[in-house]
Amino acid sequence: MPVAPSAPSRNTATTTSQLVIDWTAITADAATGGSAITSYGVYWDAGTSGSSYVALAGVASTYTSTTYTQSTGITAGSTYKFYLMAQNVWGWSPIGSVLSIVAATVPDQMDTVTTSIDSSTGGVIIAWNEPSLNSGAILSYSIEIANGANTTWTASASCDGSDATIKSLRTCTIPMSELTSTYAYSFNQLVEVRATSTNAYGSQTTYSYVNGVGASTRKAPD
Repeated sequence: MPVAPSAPSRNTATTTSQLVIDWTAITADAATGGSAITSYGVYWDAGTSGSSYVALAGVASTYTSTTYTQSTGITAGSTYKFYLMAQNVWGWSPIGSVLSIVAATVPDQMDTVTTSIDSSTGGVIIAWNEPSLNSGAILSYSIEIANGANTTWTASASCDGSDATIKSLRTCTIPMSELTSTYAYSFNQLVEVRATSTNAYGSQTTYSYVNGVGASTRKAPD
């Protein structure tokens, strides 16, 4: 008989409404028991904290794929457990190692940020809303500012989205001197900002829409 399979892996196609797992085909003679694998049995606990498991595929009929998608019986944010068994002509392997997987995914695209002038410091205040979390707490934000020529986007040390305070308050202030020197903004130019966020399941790769209104650069009186 085959050896017990390793735990499957969480596929990045997993969301709050579907669970996708995959695994490496068992091919080595030492693992197959000298006979090719004819089916993989896919089992899950249906969210019972591992108290009971039911077969999803590979038992009533053969299943030779190395990926499986479960899209029913899913509650966003809940944890589910999966394991595999492998079959050859001699029978079924022992139960494989268990994968725990949460019905969650990367955060949604963020809303457009807002900018305003800080009346006390003269800097530009950047503020943003928390996006839909998709069952994963925000680990960090990435706040990027366009340069004055609008050709590059870079983050500012003044707005470190991994800083606990900035992350919690969802606001930061960029000194005007930084905008005119580091980012080469000219007088009375709109400060353009975009943002995205990261949770335990990855980063949202689509940035927020760039603000079309808001704070412009100022200068001290002559």
